Amino acid sequence: PAKAEGRPLRTVPRMPSDRPTLWPPDELSLDMFFFRRVFHELHKHGFTDKDGKVHISILRNVSIRLMDALGKDGLSDTEPGFFTHGVSARKGKLSWKEVCQELKQEGHPKIQLNCAERIFVTLERADSSQLSSWLSVLMMVIIFVNLSLIVLQSLNEEECRFYLPWHLDESYPPGSPCGTTLQDVCLVVFSAEYFAKLVCCPFVRIELFDQDLLLSQAVPDPHSKDFTEKETLTKFGRVMKFLFTPSNIIDLLSIMPWWITMIVGRLQTMGSASILRVIRIARILRILKTGRYVQILQVLGAVIVTSGRSIIVLMLFISCVAFVAGVLLSGVEDDMFTSIPNSVYWAFSQLIGMKHAPLLGEKVTTPMGIVLLALVMSLKGVLWILPIGQIKSAFDSADKDARESQHMRDMMEYELTKPTWASWYGLDSSCRIHLDIMPVHDGKADTRRAARASMPTPLLCTRHVTETLTVPVLSGLRPSWQEMFFQDAALVVNLDWTPSENMAQCVPEGTLLVHVRSGMRFPGTEAT
Repeated sequence: PAKAEGRPLRTVPRMPSDRPTLWPPDELSLDMFFFRRVFHELHKHGFTDKDGKVHISILRNVSIRLMDALGKDGLSDTEPGFFTHGVSARKGKLSWKEVCQELKQEGHPKIQLNCAERIFVTLERADSSQLSSWLSVLMMVIIFVNLSLIVLQSLNEEECRFYLPWHLDESYPPGSPCGTTLQDVCLVVFSAEYFAKLVCCPFVRIELFDQDLLLSQAVPDPHSKDFTEKETLTKFGRVMKFLFTPSNIIDLLSIMPWWITMIVGRLQTMGSASILRVIRIARILRILKTGRYVQILQVLGAVIVTSGRSIIVLMLFISCVAFVAGVLLSGVEDDMFTSIPNSVYWAFSQLIGMKHAPLLGEKVTTPMGIVLLALVMSLKGVLWILPIGQIKSAFDSADKDARESQHMRDMMEYELTKPTWASWYGLDSSCRIHLDIMPVHDGKADTRRAARASMPTPLLCTRHVTETLTVPVLSGLRPSWQEMFFQDAALVVNLDWTPSENMAQCVPEGTLLVHVRSGMRFPGTEAT
């Protein structure tokens, strides 16, 4: 939307079919699916009527809260918000289709991104631009190369020369770890990425890129007991948030030993090499960042978070049972179980199903010990059944939410991209007709059919329909070996259906005009 009469510039929301730009965007463009989630939250909290419409005052309230969350003045009269502009401002209630149409025409307030935010979003979000997706793929390749080198460093020099022939080069001193140069290159790339994000983070408004946070502030829980809004982070707060994010902690720990080695010298601590390998291997957790694009990872993460309390309670019950059983076993099995800690450890190991561990070779021998063992093993089945049911329930709930979210996204994409003929296409409103295509020789039509095109017509509609269709032509115009190298030919057809006044439902009666306007990609003709 253009700037007119002093009105601030606005940005059109991203559509599902939009391709990412080559370079990082210089302005924030919210996804249309975000606004669909806003409308869904309003419906979930009971703010819609029986027709699925929301009152204009509620939408204006949501608009003000969104403006405040994005750092704008929600109560400003000079800068319009997100909803209820133009024609829609004169309506009392709006449906999602009307809100969607308004956003497509009017857009939302423009939010300019600074240079630091453009760099940060390129390194952090793979879907922000084509450049960011390429960088994301490159970083994943480097991570797997780095992990492979960590594995190769456990080889001796002779085995290393077999896998990495260039290790025979004289530039490698004897006894140097396998793949040292490649490892250094990988860690330099990791360091550059980490420090680039660290330098940019004080100037990055994190709240702009956290759509879950924006959604919670735009549509708060009506049953919440706290109305306090979250304050915008200061520069120092942004740095602290960046440093203590789990993924960034892993990134820092994976490069810190290499820098310490480069600055101070080789680490001589016993076992430090194994510890460093474990820390560097932890970078593979970066793959989990792609969870926002993979539904099964989203479900898995939600189940782990939801089931955490059940797992803690399970371990607490197992510990209690193991403690009671250990105390009793130490009293009835004097020869084998000489102390309470050893007895508790043995019972705990039995309850969690350990196969190989110290003291597990001990066996109960007394009648009372056998009774206690039978009781412990019976409780083991009961204790494990309870959390498994809760975890399954959490999985079913998370999977249902993910499916509903995906269905809502698919329906929104269909609503935004569906063709005009979709309004009358269906078994109860359209019928199929065939167009036979015959060659012409010396001005005379050949009676033999060369190809056929099938198309729907609105013969069962009780309203007037005018439509232009691009109808693909089925195979037959070219030899079969040529069809794989050429696009199918197509016809551009104009339809005009006028039903009679006395037409009954699903009983066609009226006038249908079919006009073949032009053809495309026919053999022996131009491409258009």
